[in-house]
Amino acid sequence: MKIADLFAASKPFTALVLAVLVSAGLFGLLALGSGGAGAQIQPSATTTPTATPTETPPPTPTVVVPNATPFVAGPVIVVETAIPEDWHVERANEAISVFEAFTSENGDVTFALRETSDSANFLLVPAGMSDEGNHRAHLLLKEGVTLDSETQDTFSVEVLASAESGASTQVSLRLRITETDPGPQMPTPTPTATPLPLGDCGRAIEGRVSQGDWIEDDNCLSMNRPLSSRPGTGDYYARYFTFTLDEPTTISISLTSEVDTYLYLMRGVGSNGDIVAENDDALPRVDLNSSIRTGELPAGEYTIEATTYAAEKTGRFRLVVSGLSGAGEEPDCLTGGAVQDPETNVQLVAECEVLLELRPTLDGRGLLNWAADVPMDDWQGVTTGGSPLRVTELALAGSGLNGVIPTQLESLSGLETLSLSDNGLYGEIPGELGTLDNLTVLELDSNRLSGIIPAELGNLLALETLTLKDNELDGVIPHGLTSLVRLQVLRLGNNDLTGEIPAGFSDLHHLRVLDLADNQLTGAIPTELDRLSHLEDVKIAGNSFSGCVPSSFEAVADNDTARLGLPFCPSGICFDKPAVPNPFENAGLVGDCNALLDARILLEGTLGEDVARLNWSLDKPIEEWEGITISGLPRRVIRLALPSRGLNGRMSSQLSELDELSVLQLDDNNLSDSLPSSFGKLTKLQILILGNNSISGAIPSAIGDMSSLHYVSLKGNMISGEIPPELSILEELASLDLKDNRLTGAIPGELGSLPNLRSLHLDDNMLSGEIPPELAGISLLENLSLERNMLSGHLPPELGSLVNLRVLALADNTLSGEIPDELGDISNLSDLYLRGNEFVGCIPKELKDIPRNDFRVLDLEYCGGGECADSMAVQVANGAAHDRLVSDCNTLLSLQEMLQGEDGARTLNWAVGVPIKMWEGITVGTTQSRVEGLDLSREDNTTTPDPLTGVIPPDIKHLVKLANLKLSNNMLGSDIVGDDAMPYGGIPDEIGTLTDLKTLLLDGNNLHGEIPQEIGNLANLQALLLADNMLTGEIPTELTMLERLANISLSGNALEGCIPDALEDIAHHDLAMIKQGDSNIDGLPLCSESDE
Repeated sequence: MKIADLFAASKPFTALVLAVLVSAGLFGLLALGSGGAGAQIQPSATTTPTATPTETPPPTPTVVVPNATPFVAGPVIVVETAIPEDWHVERANEAISVFEAFTSENGDVTFALRETSDSANFLLVPAGMSDEGNHRAHLLLKEGVTLDSETQDTFSVEVLASAESGASTQVSLRLRITETDPGPQMPTPTPTATPLPLGDCGRAIEGRVSQGDWIEDDNCLSMNRPLSSRPGTGDYYARYFTFTLDEPTTISISLTSEVDTYLYLMRGVGSNGDIVAENDDALPRVDLNSSIRTGELPAGEYTIEATTYAAEKTGRFRLVVSGLSGAGEEPDCLTGGAVQDPETNVQLVAECEVLLELRPTLDGRGLLNWAADVPMDDWQGVTTGGSPLRVTELALAGSGLNGVIPTQLESLSGLETLSLSDNGLYGEIPGELGTLDNLTVLELDSNRLSGIIPAELGNLLALETLTLKDNELDGVIPHGLTSLVRLQVLRLGNNDLTGEIPAGFSDLHHLRVLDLADNQLTGAIPTELDRLSHLEDVKIAGNSFSGCVPSSFEAVADNDTARLGLPFCPSGICFDKPAVPNPFENAGLVGDCNALLDARILLEGTLGEDVARLNWSLDKPIEEWEGITISGLPRRVIRLALPSRGLNGRMSSQLSELDELSVLQLDDNNLSDSLPSSFGKLTKLQILILGNNSISGAIPSAIGDMSSLHYVSLKGNMISGEIPPELSILEELASLDLKDNRLTGAIPGELGSLPNLRSLHLDDNMLSGEIPPELAGISLLENLSLERNMLSGHLPPELGSLVNLRVLALADNTLSGEIPDELGDISNLSDLYLRGNEFVGCIPKELKDIPRNDFRVLDLEYCGGGECADSMAVQVANGAAHDRLVSDCNTLLSLQEMLQGEDGARTLNWAVGVPIKMWEGITVGTTQSRVEGLDLSREDNTTTPDPLTGVIPPDIKHLVKLANLKLSNNMLGSDIVGDDAMPYGGIPDEIGTLTDLKTLLLDGNNLHGEIPQEIGNLANLQALLLADNMLTGEIPTELTMLERLANISLSGNALEGCIPDALEDIAHHDLAMIKQGDSNIDGLPLCSESDE
């Protein structure tokens, strides 16, 4: 075995070992001898023999470790030494000694290890191989390694010891070199070469297979097997795969391994081949799921060596070798399959060609698997997206690249991420990168880039991450970087940058990470950087700054300000600036200045192109700042007014630091976010105008702490939640405008305690519930607007006590009942809007003279008018007609014809010439002079009087004080078409509005349709008789809400579904009959039974 072959077989491990030696600077310790003569092992010519018992005098070692024994020439050479106890290991795998050189000439030489420690190894170093560039030729001596008799070379032996860093150790080392004792031999694998078919590679078989097995699968030869290393420092384990090429072929070699692995492609069979391609020695390992791709290989035999250096580890190992195409076939991006649907993705085809063109420039070592016949989705570090497809991401960090950054990257105009960190790239950063408008991430750190930072990078307005640290960049930081207003991460540390930090960095409002450390920057740190309120990481040490450090940096979670040796600035960025002259006399104004500049960051947001930024500058007195008013001694900010200014940022809690503020006006902008609860600290604020923005969230309860508030306008936002009752604490409040938001819940009755409130606007929200009668306690109220909500219930008559009320707007809710007469007592009322509700009865005639109203669309008459006005029907004891009784009279006359029916078999004596108390079936109450009873029932099986044959009209809802409605045993239910073209024949839903109703007897008629669920609203109902009609549908569960109901009868109908269980608890019911059914109708179960 030739020594060159021996070195080739062992080079993977020695490459790793010698890399350690290079880093330790120990190559100068190697002692290499020159050639000599003789048939036995001879010392080199540079040694001085000494007397020994053997035939050849012993040599003198070039480097002697204390207590070391020199080489002994002769048939057996024994090297023995001990590492002294006081020797201190500085790092793992540290070489400690080089022994005497010797010469082998025309003799087989075997190296045997005897009585050695696991913490040491021996290296055999051939003469002329000591320089760094050839360190792969060093041979790790293993027991049984033999030099054949043809070898003529000169060698040194070096000891490599290993120990924990920082530890002291003592190790005995012994090396035996002999001509006669070869010892156990390490077998050299010589597998048979396997022909490699051409064609595409299919999926390699997954799973663990028997050790040593190779699998052929779809024109691929693959190995999927355990790969492990033996215990002990420096041990390695290698596997070999040999194949033949019958013709020139382009091949692909891909590797997936769970342990650190190197690949070597060699020409020849077994471990004796000549290296064709290998992993770069600077790489610690081949990345998992990576590949080495070669160019065209000539015909012949080849071997792939896969070697691991991971001590005492076992992992799955997968190697696939594919013949991709015959020689001379060179596919392109259009036809090779790299781009799917190339006719649609034309731009991607062009970008594919660009990447293949620039690959040699970028990838000097040929590690990337980019090829025209490999789908771009499988290209290392390349991501495509969009429609049509474009290259959106180039992520090649840590990929072993060692070229320059190509200017052709500017052609990838859809690129959003460019990450080339942790490579060996050199040269300048091309300014052409500044044309990549969509770029959000640019990472070029940890390379060898030089030159200046191109000013063109300031054009990347979408950029959020810029990392250039750990390079060799020089020059000043370009001012254009201050335009990158979306930047969140800026890392420029560990370069050679000079000049000052641009003050414009304070405009990078979203910045979270700022790294300028370890450069040559000078000057003062701009105090404006205090405005960077989102900073989480600040690194600026390792420069030559002067002055003080912005005080806010002290609170940043991760900072290196302690290394600067500079004090923190005393009072923020406004201290000792033209903005606030005499800062010691105007300390409060300094605080206001700082707060305003902090707030500006959020308020401005991204201003429109046609709107200039606020002119707030430290170089200009604060009283000249736009929208700011200063007053008092000492001077303080009392007014901030920026209406219609184009602000589209967020509400800022920093404004709460302006504790002397009396006016805050930011209406008609596009501010977002919620109202800060810290606004509660603004106890001197009198006017708060934030209307017509995009403010969301709830109104904080802390608003109750703003005790001086006089005027509040939050209209036209997206504020949600309920109206906080804490508003009732604001005794000075005169106007509250919350309209056009998304408020929900009920109107707090506590608002009724606001003694000075004159205007309350709550319209255009989603408020529900009833209007609280407590609002009548706001004695000074002039304007009450509650339109376009979901308010229900009756209109409180207590509102009639608001004698100062001028505007009452209640339109478009679901209010019901009568319009209270008490509203007629509001003498100053000039505007009354009630449309879009469900009012019944009549309009108090005292309201008819209101200048602005919507009565004409209410479909109600004025009380005291109509056919019954001034008639005998409504005369009472004192001769005066009651307006509400007139309304009831008019209602009855309108019902008469529909109740009687078209055939008129039964004629009621209802006429204006007859007192209403004498009308058939009518009962008038004695206290309110209102119709309280309507009883037109007949006895069952009687022939007199004739039955009513009409229907129950919906207008019965206007008899709002009706307590008893009895229409039993008639023939009501005929389909009659009313004036509104709607058929009537069932129970009208409007009966559900008669909330005073106690008795509802409609049994024994021909009523059809369903039982209205609105009957469930009749909380005072005690008797409900609907039996013996033609009602259908299910029994409404709402009937179970009638807590006072004592009698219910529903039998004799065609009801469906089930009987609500709670109805069985009613004292008198006929549910048993409903359960049983009859010959025509099946019985109904209880709902609890039907669920089983």
